[in-house]
Amino acid sequence: LAAVQRQLHDAVDVERTFLQTVIDSAGDPVMVIDLNFRVLLINQAAAQLVRGSGEVEGLRGQLCHQLFCGSKSPCRDARFSCPVRAVRKRQRPVKLLHNPFHGNNVNNTFELEVSPLRDSQGELYGIIEVARDVTDRLRIEKELRDSQSHLYRLAHHDILTGLPNRLLF
Repeated sequence: LAAVQRQLHDAVDVERTFLQTVIDSAGDPVMVIDLNFRVLLINQAAAQLVRGSGEVEGLRGQLCHQLFCGSKSPCRDARFSCPVRAVRKRQRPVKLLHNPFHGNNVNNTFELEVSPLRDSQGELYGIIEVARDVTDRLRIEKELRDSQSHLYRLAHHDILTGLPNRLLF
């Protein structure tokens, strides 16, 4: 019995190591979080956001909102939905924008692709979260909108008086 238990334990360790290697190869932050907000699995890219190093040891079992937002309670900001609550409510994959503080004076905006994690009976027991930093994309889109607005104003109003020109009429 002890030999069988040792074999099962070794097999689980091999599978866990394999899974960790697979998610560590992803360039985007990836986490698996249970319904109690505990991190079950985290890759090196996500660990880099938290610690500044890719060390994942010690991050498993911690609360996601403490790691990424420095908060004692789950996300309460009306602008940024809690990924766990969003999937629990909708029972399907969702895309969210989130702006966590990482403790390193960086407030980046992330697009989260969050999928439900179900057990063999189909019951929801967690989420799989893949994050993508979209801070630069959002900044560029805003600059583009501002430039378009400025060009429209230049094309349709007199520069000196600010009055509408013939093109606008």
